[in-house]
Formats: sequence, C-alpha cells, structure tokens
Amino acid sequence: MNMTVLIVAATHMHEGRCCVGALQLQDASGSIVPIRQWRLLNADRSFPLLAETSFRVGQVWQVQLEPAPEHRIRPPHTEDSYLHASQRIGHLKEPQATRLYNGLLRNPKIPMVYGDITQLFDGALRQDENSQSFYLTQSECPNYSTSFWIPRHPLLVTENSYGKLRAVNESLNINLRYTAVEPKIGCGETIPAGSLLRVSLARFWRRNEDEEPRSYLMLSQFYGTIE
Repeated sequence: MNMTVLIVAATHMHEGRCCVGALQLQDASGSIVPIRQWRLLNADRSFPLLAETSFRVGQVWQVQLEPAPEHRIRPPHTEDSYLHASQRIGHLKEPQATRLYNGLLRNPKIPMVYGDITQLFDGALRQDENSQSFYLTQSECPNYSTSFWIPRHPLLVTENSYGKLRAVNESLNINLRYTAVEPKIGCGETIPAGSLLRVSLARFWRRNEDEEPRSYLMLSQFYGTIE
C-alpha cells in the first residue's frame, strides 16, 4: 500500500528501540484529512532502533507499507504495519497542536477524547491501586491502542526512582509514564490543561503467573496547547 502519512508519535522502548505512530492522510496536498492510524514496524516485523530511524513527529512522508496479517493482530494493537519504503516530503506547519486538532475534527472515527481520563478507550480502563497507573485486560480491550486526549486538568512531569519520567496529577490519582522521544520535557515542568496529547497502550505483560496480562496506558506524545 502506498500512502501519505503524518508522523504523530515516536516513543522510547526497551533496548534502544522506538515505536513510531503515523496518521494516514487523504492525500499529499498538505491539508490534514486523516484516514486511519498506523504503527510503523520494520519489514522484518521488528521495532526500529531509535538511533537508526529518521521519523520525527510532525514530518510528512510517502510510504509503502504492508498491514500486519490478521493472524498476527492481537487487539487492541490493530494498527501494526510493516514498512518497505519511505520518502520524506514535508512537515506540519506551526502551531502543530492546533493544526493537528483541526484535522482530527474532520474524521470522528479517529479516537479523540476531551475530558476525564476514564473516558479513554471506551471507558474500559482500570486503575492499579498501588501505582495509580491505568491498564486494560485482554478480556475487555477495544479494537484500537492509541487515542488523542485533551485533559481538562494539568499534569506535572516528575521522575521516579528509576529515572523514568511520569505525568502526574495527585489530586486526581493519575500517574502515567511519559515515553515521547520529543519534546524532551524536564522534571518539574507542567503540561497545561487543554493540551493536545496522544496516549497509547503498551503490549500485554504480566508481573507473575497468577496475574492476568495487562496493557498499561502511557502518555506517548505532547503537542502543545490548542490555540
């Protein structure tokens, strides 16, 4: 499949790899008319190494990709695709948050939530009482793993004991891992209420054999406030 995509996320993964999220556009005219979301994996089905990928948020590319076959799809991660060729053709103009938001309004099928975190992913999120993290289980997950989000409350960026950045609102018991490669938000900075964000669900894992596998919610991109 040949298409034009806007890179909407590049997030840190383990072992120096990254997860690249793309928004398929209607055409290459430069206007943001989104069709659907994709996750760009290598042709060999591996996640790309951050040091080797050229994709950055806000760039527009012409790509040739192959959707992952049905037998390899495990909801909610239905966006996987394998990249075979790519050529950069442009960049989203500033202010990116406003332009992206206006584009998302043109297609209500692209998930976007304005309001409380519990509205994300069809209201299926659960909360870990110990860590205040949010997660889904395999028995109740929707058919998509990424969503745009405009919270009505600010989030404070903190750092945990492992040196990982978290986005926190203590009064609302919210504690999310911040995984975006850029922008490099520093500890102590605030993500304002009304910002356009992207959240995503990690691959399923379990802490022990007695626990049902969980997919944890991450804050995967901060675009800025909507003007």
